[in-house]
Amino acid sequence: MPVEEIRPGGHVRIGGIDKDHVRVLTECDEELPPIVVQSRTMRVIDGMHRLNAAIACGRTEIRVRLVDMSDVQAFLYAVEANIAHGLPLSLADRRHAARQVIALYPAWSDRAVGRASGLSGKTVRALRGRAGQGEPGPQVRIGLDGRARPLDSAARRSAARELLTAQPDASLREIARQAGISPGTVRRIRGDMEKAPSGSAVPAALTRVCSARVPQTPAEQEASAAAVDVESALANLRQDPSLKYQANGRGLLRLLHQRPAQMLRRDVLETIPVHCVPVILGVVRAQAQEWRELEDALDKVAKAQPAAVQPRS
Repeated sequence: MPVEEIRPGGHVRIGGIDKDHVRVLTECDEELPPIVVQSRTMRVIDGMHRLNAAIACGRTEIRVRLVDMSDVQAFLYAVEANIAHGLPLSLADRRHAARQVIALYPAWSDRAVGRASGLSGKTVRALRGRAGQGEPGPQVRIGLDGRARPLDSAARRSAARELLTAQPDASLREIARQAGISPGTVRRIRGDMEKAPSGSAVPAALTRVCSARVPQTPAEQEASAAAVDVESALANLRQDPSLKYQANGRGLLRLLHQRPAQMLRRDVLETIPVHCVPVILGVVRAQAQEWRELEDALDKVAKAQPAAVQPRS
């Protein structure tokens, strides 16, 4: 394109054009890459030194790559291009660019601004802190993945604790996704919760069950089993902090929720192949024996330590 049709663009360098670098380009024997020009305004986005070198050499034309970009997009492209090639941006230039990016996109995270300006997230955080004058800014930050996250980390951690309490079987990634924090942070929060003393009050319904007298005779045991509302009992156990905040406790809850009563439905029974019935029957009988042994063990614990199941005063 004719050099006279091209307009100078904004400078991303504090010092403007570096005359020494222009001199080096004029002495270059190889063909230089085309400059990048905004098609709407014909302003240079990337290549001001190459343009000045062409003018210094008396050229009337220069290779150009036209791009359709907004002014903001053009600025970000110019910063990124000057970081990647050509005359490197000085630290002062990059800090200046970071301040401009923060002004354009105040909700961008420190790491996102840092990537655009060639700085570390820590440096951007310091620049943002010095630039702030007590005015409230955006309460969310947009990360490199494009997702918006609350700025208040304490609120996100609190949300994670609530999610872990309400969804004890959920994966770390799922809790992290919902709370807007990393899986590693969720792992640490869960670890802290598991280490915390279980001083919370026992749910009222569970207290009534635990405080009841342990059935002694087979008849009493059978009557006690018949009187248990299994769904309510399991719901109360799920809320007991001494179970849901411990790995073994959560495993026990999962085990208790695998109720064989679901197998008694006719549509389930009818789908079992006849040749599999003897094997399944053997497995069920073996597991039933294991449950009876667990029942005997729990019965002995309940009779030997009655104080342990009394309600707290």
